[in-house]
Amino acid sequence: MNSALVILDMQNYFFRTPEKRAAYPSLIRSLNELVAAFDRTEGFRIYNVVSVHKADRSTWSRNMLRNNAGCLIEGTEDAAVVDDLQLGGKPVTVPKTRHSAFLRTDLERRLRADGVERVALAGVYTHGCVALSAVDAWSLDFDVAVAADCVFSHRRDLADFCVERLRNMLKIDFLTNDFILQNWISQAENGAR
Repeated sequence: MNSALVILDMQNYFFRTPEKRAAYPSLIRSLNELVAAFDRTEGFRIYNVVSVHKADRSTWSRNMLRNNAGCLIEGTEDAAVVDDLQLGGKPVTVPKTRHSAFLRTDLERRLRADGVERVALAGVYTHGCVALSAVDAWSLDFDVAVAADCVFSHRRDLADFCVERLRNMLKIDFLTNDFILQNWISQAENGAR
């Protein structure tokens, strides 16, 4: 089964405070492990979805406009992908201007063109872009899971709520790297032999 790792918002802006950097070392280690496995596996794809806005306010969200505070402006250090992310040889970059990776982007078209049926979501934040992208992937009939070792939220209360809702309402699995490596990757590699 063709699968995709969809990485969300691994950009400097999202790790700019000590509180938000606390989980960064383990997050980046786990994410790089999964990227390497997807990169070497036939039929597996990597999409690096990044938030980016124009300085002229034309792409700003309602909250940004209401607060007159832009962020993730294209070309700024905040919008840059974190230096430690090792994307391998086959990532596709997908810019977005809203929380969901599927809203106002061509991600769905790209996934379908690549024959992707199964999606693993990773990145930040569990309570925000990851959760909303999971709902949209599910709504678009992808077999979706969240790579549990590769997501982070500095808001534990909101993350716990979102995880519970995704698991119980939509039956979206939160899978460890070990599970993905042993099941998704190993099955694909063994099937190719």
